[in-house]
Amino acid sequence: MNKNLLYGFILILIFIAAFVYLSMPKDASNPIADLAKKYCGARDVSAVYACKDMAQILYAPLGAGSTYIKPDGTSVNCPLVSPDSQTPQCLELYKLKCDKVC
Repeated sequence: MNKNLLYGFILILIFIAAFVYLSMPKDASNPIADLAKKYCGARDVSAVYACKDMAQILYAPLGAGSTYIKPDGTSVNCPLVSPDSQTPQCLELYKLKCDKVC
């Protein structure tokens, strides 16, 4: 009986922890996401992503590639070219894990 009571108590704790986690706001103030959202719906933009410390703007025209923008306003343009023609900086930027904003 005590074993079943312990399992029940642990199960209740797991449900409470899951409820607290799921009820937390998901879009807390994120300056990178806020920066990225400014480019949503802009002309020739096909998608916008929030990366670790910069926004990635993916352009629709063929070969336009992406622009990576930091909060301080500096940016790096990475045209869509073959990897052997790409700059080392753009090759590193392409490896970033980014979340789609729009």
